[in-house]
Parts: sequence; C-alpha cells; structure tokens
Amino acid sequence: MRRALILAGLLAALAASTAAADYLGALSAGRDAPVYTTYAAAPARSEYRLDHAYQFLWFDDGRGLECFSEAGGSFGVAFRCRGRLVHRLDEYWEQPVITASYSDLVRATARPFRDIRLDLVFAVHSSRAALLEVSLTNDGGQPAAVAVYPLFHRLAGGVAAPALLPGWDGLAFRHREPRDAWMIEHEIPVVEDQQDVLLMDAMADGWGGYDALEAPPENAAAWRADAAQPELGRRLPVAGAPVLALQKNLVIAPGQAARLRVVRAAGPASDPPAEIEAAARAALGLDLAAAEAESAAAYARIPEPKGLSADEAAVYWHAFSLFRQCLMPPEGKCRTNYYVFSREPRWGWGYGGQVFHESLVMLAGALMDPAAALDSQRVFMDRQGPDGYINYRTGPYLDETIPIEGKPTSAAPWFNWTNRELYRLTGDRQFLAEAYAAGVKFYRFWPAQRDTDGDGLCEWGGHGELESVRDARVAVWDRVGKPDQLEAADLNILLVAEADALADMAAELGLAGEAESWRAEAKARTERINQTFWDPATGFYYHVDKVDHDFSLNAPDDLKVKEIIGFLALWAGVATPEQAARLRGHVNNPATFRREFGVPSLAADDPDYNPMGYWNGPVWVPWQYLVFRGLVRYHFHREAKELADRVAAAVAWQLRANHSFWEFYSADDRQAGWNRQYIWTALAARLLLERQELR
Repeated sequence: MRRALILAGLLAALAASTAAADYLGALSAGRDAPVYTTYAAAPARSEYRLDHAYQFLWFDDGRGLECFSEAGGSFGVAFRCRGRLVHRLDEYWEQPVITASYSDLVRATARPFRDIRLDLVFAVHSSRAALLEVSLTNDGGQPAAVAVYPLFHRLAGGVAAPALLPGWDGLAFRHREPRDAWMIEHEIPVVEDQQDVLLMDAMADGWGGYDALEAPPENAAAWRADAAQPELGRRLPVAGAPVLALQKNLVIAPGQAARLRVVRAAGPASDPPAEIEAAARAALGLDLAAAEAESAAAYARIPEPKGLSADEAAVYWHAFSLFRQCLMPPEGKCRTNYYVFSREPRWGWGYGGQVFHESLVMLAGALMDPAAALDSQRVFMDRQGPDGYINYRTGPYLDETIPIEGKPTSAAPWFNWTNRELYRLTGDRQFLAEAYAAGVKFYRFWPAQRDTDGDGLCEWGGHGELESVRDARVAVWDRVGKPDQLEAADLNILLVAEADALADMAAELGLAGEAESWRAEAKARTERINQTFWDPATGFYYHVDKVDHDFSLNAPDDLKVKEIIGFLALWAGVATPEQAARLRGHVNNPATFRREFGVPSLAADDPDYNPMGYWNGPVWVPWQYLVFRGLVRYHFHREAKELADRVAAAVAWQLRANHSFWEFYSADDRQAGWNRQYIWTALAARLLLERQELR
C-alpha cells in the first residue's frame, strides 16, 4: 500500500511538472499577453547584501531590448546591419515574442531586420551574475554582416571608471547603489559601492565610452595592439543615460546562425577585481538547457487546476514565479530560508524581512515548495521572546519592534491559522509540534499585553496602525480615533481564528484537554464579539469605543465605518447564520462592496472612499482570499466564485499591461499601485485553485 501511495505521488508530481513546463516553457506571448517578466536568481544562488534582479523590457517601444534593474543598471543589445542601427523596439522588423518564462530565465524571439531572426535567452544565474545569449540566424539569400552591441546603462547615478579588460572582451566599471533613508536608519547592510564587468565570449571589435558608441579603425588588430583612441560612432538612443557598449562584428552565411554570449557581473568594490571577472567568466559557460530544466523542475509539485481561462492560467502559473524569486537562503540571523517583499524593484521597506500578513502567501507557496514555506514560518519561531512576543518584522539583519510608550509592536496575528493551514497541506508533524508550542505562547501574549482595561477584549497596541496591517489612509483612524482608543473588532476576530487553529493543532497532537480548552476560549470570545461589535441596525461589525463599548467616540455612531474587516467574521466563523446572511447582502451590494474588481477595503459609499488610495478603497489580494474563504465557509459559493473571477481579472489585466504583480489593485478600474512584484499577490494562485475545487 505504501509503495502504491509513493508511486501515485511520483506520478502526480510528474504530471504537475509536465503541466508547468507545457505552460511556462511553451509560451507564444507578444507584448499584450499576460506574462510576468521579472527575473531573479534561484534561492540557492541568491544573497541579500548584494542582489541584482531584472525586469525584461520587451514591450516598450521607446526602450531597447533590455534586462532592467531599477537600482543596479540595465544591459541589453543593439544591432547594425546594412547601415541601419536597431536598438529601440519600434525599430525592430518584428516585435519580440516570449517562448518561455520561469522565475529566473526567459526565452524570446524577434527580428531586428527582415532576414535576421534573433533568438535570445536571459538567465539570472546568481545575485551577482546574469547571462544574455544572442543567436542570430540569416534567413536571407545573401551573407549578412551584423554588428552586435552589448550595452549597459543606468538611468540614475551613472557609472564610473570604465575600462577595457586586458583580454579585449569586456568592460570593467563601477557604480553606486545608495541605501534609502529607511535602510540607513535600520542599518540594513546592503552593499552600496560595487564593481561590475560586462563580458563577451569573444574579443571585441569596438567599445564605448560614457555617452557614445566608438568604432575601431579599419585595422582592428592595430587598434587592439596599441589601444588607439577609436573614432566616434553613432550615439545609441538611450535618453538621459550614459551608455557603455561593446561591439562584435559577425558575418552570417545564408541559412546559418551565429551566437554571442554576454554576462553582467557585479560584486563589492572592496573585492579583488579578479574575483568579479572570474565570476563573469564562469557564468559565460552556463549550460542554458540544464538551467532551464532546473527552473522547470522547481514547479514540479504544483497542482494543475482544470478549467482555467487563458488569463487565469497566466495568473496561476506566473504567481509561483513571483513567490519563488522572493525566497532567500539562510543568511545573517535567519537559520532557514526567508523572503523579501520584492527582488526588483528593491526598496528599503520591502527588504526588511517577514511580516505575518505577507506570510499568508505561504499558503500558495507551499504548493510549490512546502519545505520552504514551513522554514519561512520557523523564522518567526526562532525570534520569539519568553513572553510569546514576536516582533513586527523579522529578517536576516533586522528585528523590528517599533516600541511606542514602552510597548513593542507585533503584527496582526495570522500566525497559528497559517501554521495550521500549512500542516493540513504538508502533513509535517514535526512542524506541527514546533508551531503549536510557539503558537500557544504567541496567543497568550495578546490578552496579556493588549487588554489594558481587563474587560476580555483586546485593542491594538504598540504602533497600532502597523500592528493592524492597515497602516495608512484608514477612514476610522483618520476620521474618528486612533487604535488605542478603540476595542478592535478585527483583532478579536483574528484571535478567535488563532484559538480555533490551536484547538485543531492540539487535537492532532493528541492533546484532547488542551484542544477542548482552546475551543472554549474561541467560543467565549465569539460571544463577546457578537455582543459588542455587531450592529443589528446596519448588519455589520465595527470597532467600539474602549470606554463604554458603543459605536460613538466623538459623535453619535461615528465608528460605524464599513471596512473590509467586517467580513473577517465570515472567515473566522464568528458570524451566526443570520449575521452571515446580512454580511452576504453587503457583499452583493454594488453601492458598497460589490465592485468590478473585488471587495474594496472601504465601502464605496463612504466619503473617504478612493479605489486607488491605500486602505480606503483598493483591492488587496490576500484580503480577497480571506473574504473568499469566509464566503465558502458559509456555503455562499456563487459569491465566492464571482469574487475570485473579479480579482483574477484585475491581476490578469495588469499582467497584460505592464507584466507585473502589484501590491494592490483598484476596485473600480484598471489601475494598480504602489509597489510592483509584491510577494503577497502570489496568493492569487491559491484563490484560483480553491475556486476550481468548488466546481
């Protein structure tokens, strides 16, 4: 029987691997296709302090075919044939089409000239080195002389001290990536001063200065011998950016192909230059077929949902690419893998470390890499204090506590619920035991430290806005009162879900008495919530005044602000069937929460509603998932399916428009903001998978 189960598991993994490879490895995606085109090194070859990831620019007419890094600089190619220079995409005979796209590698094809086909592979091999392979095929009837120009530029900050390598096959230069104010304040040790190499696998026939491409004299051998100053050639059209370029002249016979490889490598300026050059030369020899096979294999465990539309399939498979590229290997204080919010663009706030609400994405990530998902949760366990406290943000070089009036800030408690869901998916009993022990202590921190008036209800503490997740443009905080003035409806509902999760975990571990105690804890808090936060007049849950537990703080009923937190009562099972029916009515009301692209974070009829604000209107994918789970819990399947449809449509549209996953999406139109390649939006994959399971 055991052998049969193992065989079934292997066959399922093989089928999933084939599904991923058939989709991600067999694309035919033009610029308007929903395809994710940001790439970062596989977790095992990534490092925090010096990391370069890239967005592949293949869809902007005014730009070249480039691998773009917002802070670290971009590299790509330009071509000259029969007197015509082609660099910008609007100069191409045929626009690029992507044929494969994984988390760290992309294949594409295009035609810079009518008779010249370009086949390109770009692979981010490590945080320090990326390879661009260019293959040109002559489909015409005459020999073609093609000059290939590998180039590098930065839109801000430029480069310094460019010099031709002694082997005449590359350029060495330096650049600086200054830390932002948040990184400086938190002493994040990202390397600022870096040295770079742009290296070809052939001797150069020309090289470029800061703002111009320079061609050698006719006697190239003499030019190489005495390094005579070459003549000035045509300037490459990269507006506002100094350009460094190499030149390689190829003569391609009819029906034949020629190949050129280019590596961009970078390292700390304090390292010996020979080490950077050696790393670049090693990357030149990368086996791209093996690299692509390795990339495809990373998707082997992912289940293949049936019945997805083309747009939904794109959201589903590419979401796992986003998840995988945000994982980082053990480093600094982290003995296990951890994640950052985004690899490219990289910004200070998103590079600090893990937070519970971002970690909801592990419910999708565990479908791809269950061990990594469990280890990510262990990062929190490793930092837990004796009183159960877990700090707000936890990373390899940061333990962020943000104390306010002596009270440290934690993060909204999704810890135990997430751990239980991960156990249900993985069946890892060792993790279950670890998680339960940590979870018990974590739960007890909240009533001990966040029930300052001893009334059995908790309020947000420390930096309350951060602790509650909703940290800016929150109508109730901005218009009525701050978190420490209120008993928190959302926090108490979350604690019910945490206690329920601990009950399930205890039961699974054979701790029947503890399980019963946790269920009693959840039941008692549920009763208090429905007595305190439910308003029968409007059929919704609101915060209450901390002093007298009514909905008025400064004016009558001013706390009756309909926010998405009210639907957490469905997710946690707090609502009675009658209350759930009232909440269902709000989900179905176009004037408040049934918007074109999901459930907004604030009701649309509120005076502060802004679909592109922050926590006052936009759609946040993890919260959509929680609302979806709540609707399913109460068997409101039609609403659940429709919600998933609308959210997937918003995510897919942005993948078409700019090939990015965003922090949030407009509830009403096709906009998104503020930060791109944001890890938690990968939870859309889990949303789609569970929607399909309802059918």
